[in-house]
Amino acid sequence: MRYLTLFLVATSLLSCSSTEPRDRSVRVNATDLTRYTEKGFLITPDNYPGEYQSVGYVSVEVEPKAEVMKDDTEPYDGMVEGPLVTSQDRVYYDPPELRAALDSLYEKSTSMGADAVINFQQEGYEIVYSGASLPALRVSGFAIQRNNNE
Repeated sequence: MRYLTLFLVATSLLSCSSTEPRDRSVRVNATDLTRYTEKGFLITPDNYPGEYQSVGYVSVEVEPKAEVMKDDTEPYDGMVEGPLVTSQDRVYYDPPELRAALDSLYEKSTSMGADAVINFQQEGYEIVYSGASLPALRVSGFAIQRNNNE
């Protein structure tokens, strides 16, 4: 009986996987920081090797605008179609933009007197809205004032 149960569980797990061929996929992600560099502001995932004054930790989270609408509704400009939450309703959402998160990180850091963010990190995460998982974005780092702006 134990073997039969084990066999049925293994068979059900294997039957869920796709056997269809999958095309090769290449994804390239890049974060362009030159607009901040041109302003003399440094954003780096590394530590800063020169001398500096600590300013503080800065974190920015960007979560999408979202709305449940009838499935046949035309979404607002910039919003994308998300998953169905009922047989007639669908979530539409405005995807978070990395540029908005970086601009907010820069603005907050400079308002605190920083001219650099070290130990920079960016990560995606999900929020749940009306039962649907939607993408969100977090950027963070440690704001510093470089001595002599080396």
